[in-house]
Amino acid sequence: MKIAIIGTGLSSYGSIKAMIDKKIKPYVFDIGLEEDKIIKKLKKQLQSKNPNKWSKNELSTMESFSKTNNTKPRKYFFGSNYIYKFFSKTKESLTFTNALGGFGNIWSASALVPQESDLNDWPKKCIPSHKDYLKVCENLPYSAYNDSISKKFKHPKQVIEARINYSEKIHRLKNKLDKVNDKDFLTGYARNFVEASNSAKNKCRYCGFCNTGCAYNSIFNPRDEVIKLSKNGKIFLKTNLKLEKFEVYMKKVLLTFMHSNKKKKITFDKVFLASGAVNTTKIIVNSLDLYEREHTLKHATFVVMPSFNFSKNKFDWPNSNTLSSIFIEFKTKLIRKWSHCQVNEPNEIIMSYLKYFKLNKFFRPIFNFILSKILIVMVQLHSKYGGIYKIKFNRDGEIETKHQLINHKLYADNLFTTLRNKLAKINIYMPKLLIKYGYDNDNFYIGGSFPFSVRSSKMHTDINGSLKNFKNIHIVDSTTFPSIPGTSFGILLMANSYRIANKVLKK
Repeated sequence: MKIAIIGTGLSSYGSIKAMIDKKIKPYVFDIGLEEDKIIKKLKKQLQSKNPNKWSKNELSTMESFSKTNNTKPRKYFFGSNYIYKFFSKTKESLTFTNALGGFGNIWSASALVPQESDLNDWPKKCIPSHKDYLKVCENLPYSAYNDSISKKFKHPKQVIEARINYSEKIHRLKNKLDKVNDKDFLTGYARNFVEASNSAKNKCRYCGFCNTGCAYNSIFNPRDEVIKLSKNGKIFLKTNLKLEKFEVYMKKVLLTFMHSNKKKKITFDKVFLASGAVNTTKIIVNSLDLYEREHTLKHATFVVMPSFNFSKNKFDWPNSNTLSSIFIEFKTKLIRKWSHCQVNEPNEIIMSYLKYFKLNKFFRPIFNFILSKILIVMVQLHSKYGGIYKIKFNRDGEIETKHQLINHKLYADNLFTTLRNKLAKINIYMPKLLIKYGYDNDNFYIGGSFPFSVRSSKMHTDINGSLKNFKNIHIVDSTTFPSIPGTSFGILLMANSYRIANKVLKK
């Protein structure tokens, strides 16, 4: 059987894993944009030694990579903005990517399996089983603890091999949070796909630059896995190809790609679309002639709440892992879906935003004292309390987008009040003036333009991600999600993709 997978991000990885389990060697297609040669060269230099051996010039270069613009911190991969693309230059333009590995390049690697209650508007047969999570995650590094969160949210691994080393400040904070837990407020250490084992070649070296881009490949990235699988002969990786449309041809699927400004057509028995919600929606519109009509994309929005902890603490950067350290899962009387809260000490992106790296080193100890009192709290809401994008593709190539937040400030303020009251009990204070609400073009947790339904139609997919009359084409990314949980998104992408590929390949 000749199978194509379109994309190399997290949803693609789920389908690839299912095929490898079944000894199938798929063709994996991607535009395949990669970072420039200078960044690759620097990464190789950094990999060859421990962070305490990095030269002053290398360290200065890494610090300069943690750049921000004038309005908000933003993740970059080693300072490069090659990951980010926009459909248009308007304020409300949706973000997408042509990068090899997709948004997996800037993903925080958080790994929290959502509860089924947060997916109750999905057809029940579309919800990944716990076995799907276990299978897709079985070869991934995983750092986590058994704690209060484990009572409600299952681990996606049977065995926890190794754990990230957190600072004493984080351990003390977690112990204090345990005292304010209740049935709707659960706290614990973060769950991350990070190699923390001391015996691993790509182990975390606590360099303090996790969000800038991991020099040691300690953080799971689908790009790295796809490259490795290609080198090991497990997949056929084809880059520099952009899928334009699909069609049925002699009971097979005919794909039309653009390659070096020329059309290239290839037939397959089955196709798995994993290009991300925006790109996949555009491919479907091209294929089904759905121009000039609006398509709705839901999104889970977020709120950033800087906080102050006046306990006696030490700011130990850069000797740290700067991914999120603590998870809080909670509900309120108004918001009955789980909201996902990540808590961490100021990371290198926040430090850049606060101009830390531009300070004279004489003043850094003073700034370190201030930073030791700061915590960054980011809350992600379920899409029920988020917003929607209306996107229209016109025949002339123009794209129209409209963004609408649904009572966003009301919900954000409700979350803030709950968190402020809880955290005040352990002497953490949240000034309302410092709240940063989600920005229009920074909602990467989007989907639902062709949602799952019991029956397929021209605008709905069946439980296998297929549109009506296209049974050999399976949409395996968030394009099919009827809603998006506030809890971790990436692991749901992988498990859903694994579920579909594993099921349809049994037939």
